[in-house]
Amino acid sequence: MALSRNEINLRRLLNKCELMVKSKQKKDERFPQYIQSLEEMWKTLQATVSSKGEGSVREYYERILNLKIALGLLPEDTFVGKLIDGTEGSKLSPRDELLGKNG
Repeated sequence: MALSRNEINLRRLLNKCELMVKSKQKKDERFPQYIQSLEEMWKTLQATVSSKGEGSVREYYERILNLKIALGLLPEDTFVGKLIDGTEGSKLSPRDELLGKNG
């Protein structure tokens, strides 16, 4: 399956932001705009993706949340239990969800 232009741009910006965080550039004034752009691209991608690509869309969402946590834009406990649509999810840990445990 070929990647859409939107997904390519999302991946590039996401990788750039992750690299900036790793190289201790967390105070860069461009980050709020980058995060906003990432979220907009993710929402567009989520609306256009087929069921086969939902796993990658979820992975992008988790990476965006990790960036926001690393930048101090979200508390660390926000990540646990989130679903793709941003609502509170089940009480299972991400590991248990992957293993298919029913709690």
